[in-house]
Amino acid sequence: MDNVICNNAYGILGLLPNASQKEISKRVKEIEKYLQINEKPQYDFDFGYYDKNRTPKSVHDAFFNISNANNQIMHHFFRVYASDERQLDNLHHIANNFNPKALSSIYDSVSSKNLIINKNMAISLSLLLMTGISENLETLSNACIDLWHTILNDEKYLNDYKRIFFLDDEVGIDESLLDNLKDSIIKELTRVYSDIAKLYNNNYILGYFINKFQLNNSTLHLDQVEEIYNNIHKAIKTMGSMNISEDGVFDEDEKRILNECLKVFREKFDELIDLGLYDNEQTMMLRDLVATKIRIQTLDLWNNLSESETTLELIRFALYVAGTSALKNKLSDELNTVESNISFTAYIKPLMDLVENLEKKSGYMGIYEMEAISAKIQKFCQELNLDKTMSQLEKDRIMDAVAVKLRSISVDLHNKSEKFRESQLLLQLALEIAKSQEIKEQCSKDLRVVNETVAQRCGINGFLNSTFGNFLTRIIGYGIIFLILGGISSCLR
Repeated sequence: MDNVICNNAYGILGLLPNASQKEISKRVKEIEKYLQINEKPQYDFDFGYYDKNRTPKSVHDAFFNISNANNQIMHHFFRVYASDERQLDNLHHIANNFNPKALSSIYDSVSSKNLIINKNMAISLSLLLMTGISENLETLSNACIDLWHTILNDEKYLNDYKRIFFLDDEVGIDESLLDNLKDSIIKELTRVYSDIAKLYNNNYILGYFINKFQLNNSTLHLDQVEEIYNNIHKAIKTMGSMNISEDGVFDEDEKRILNECLKVFREKFDELIDLGLYDNEQTMMLRDLVATKIRIQTLDLWNNLSESETTLELIRFALYVAGTSALKNKLSDELNTVESNISFTAYIKPLMDLVENLEKKSGYMGIYEMEAISAKIQKFCQELNLDKTMSQLEKDRIMDAVAVKLRSISVDLHNKSEKFRESQLLLQLALEIAKSQEIKEQCSKDLRVVNETVAQRCGINGFLNSTFGNFLTRIIGYGIIFLILGGISSCLR
């Protein structure tokens, strides 16, 4: 970690920022003597941290940073401070209870509008987080960030600090160096919380900081963000180099590469969500790029290989990550088209298989077998009517196609095979299924003709008009005549 709290010049020297130049020079020489005999001296407010980091180099760097006007301001600001007994007592209390539970309790009990007390607590919590705590991590980090936000969004606090700094300044630093004090502090805090997030592998911490300070478009230089973007760009390049349909097969190796790319996109976009950067301008552009690359593979799989399941998965993910509304609308339309086509195929094929089977065997099929197939067709159409993935227009189109086919088979049964009841059954079903008014009228017209035929040829009238019916009628007629003649003869006797 190279942030100014971890490597604080005053912390390395074991001094508070109001130490004089003479005290600073004396302390440097003192620490150097200890280090020459391989000893690391300890001082008040080391917090069990700075004493471990005292080396010849760190001491040299600390002296340089304090001596350099530009660097001195940040090191001064980010070191705990005390200018009176109350502040000193508070600082000793923090140093003696430097652990998550105790600091959390101290934080809850502190209710002060004093800049020094609040700043000391914020610095102590930040330093504690950088030592690698294992409990109350997110609670403490949120509390610390909230405290920094309170300090930096109060103009009085910043003005108080400027006055304190100039009182401690023995060199006579140009006041203009503090003109952008707030921006400089926030920039340094961004490094601090970037380091803390990396330490715990927890981007939520950095994301909370970014959102709290509304830095969504100004943190893209951070290592975490650059690494995420680089990984996404690598996956985009890998996906863009794929030509899945080239050999006519979607093989296992291609599936593996595609899934690995999707995994990278999911994980890295989740990390950007944690960082609060998912909806910033650069990420939106990247999301659109990812969605477009996925869409290209989707069209390839759908148009050239008819891979419906993978197509749906890809296009849904592309719709999820797409950044701009224009691309979302385009992908949404394509998703609706694919879903409708899949549903259309799912219903139309089994339906048409039944209808084709009916057409092939209709001339040899009995009424009971035809009733069974008709019931299946009717059930398919009922399920189709309840389907939510297709538009009503597409469902009507399917049922009209089935109705037209049933009508055609019915006409052949009537005209060619003289299967009148079977023809009547199919026309009744066609009329029930049909959605178009024109097809309904055609089916109704044909059904009237078939009903007349059935009435004439399949009922009592039909039977009497048939050859066998005429023959049987004659026999019955002659029998009645003989009975009458026999009766008359008996009477004459």
